[in-house]
Amino acid sequence: MDAIKLIKQDHETVEGLFKKFEEAGSKAHKTKRSIADRVIEELTVHSELEEQLMYPVMRQVLDNGEELVQEAIVEHTEAKKTMDEMSGISGDDPLLDAKMSALIGEVRHHVKEEEEEMLPKLRDGMSRQELEDLGRRMQEAKKQKAA
Repeated sequence: MDAIKLIKQDHETVEGLFKKFEEAGSKAHKTKRSIADRVIEELTVHSELEEQLMYPVMRQVLDNGEELVQEAIVEHTEAKKTMDEMSGISGDDPLLDAKMSALIGEVRHHVKEEEEEMLPKLRDGMSRQELEDLGRRMQEAKKQKAA
């Protein structure tokens, strides 16, 4: 799977979790906490893969790669801060809903920019084989993080 497809697949996974959280009832405390934990896990691995493997390539390949990557890293940092704040909150605390709502907004904004601006430029700047190679490296790294 090429790197762009892998990134978009991760985005879809997280969006699905966001929707489950949003649809969970106000009394679904355990479910919401469980979903929040999974979101944190998914986004942590995803952002590490982007920062360690994809963003260095973008810096080299894209004309304004450094600028795009710096903005993306700022967005990752904001999301990580929100996730850190969410970590200790129990499922029955209304603050969890508030923090998750903030995280959802941050991540949806980031995904939109990435999918509409960064990823198309990356596809234009790399060959199919290069994207496949990057995707393989990202999949391997993802497997190692999951182990």
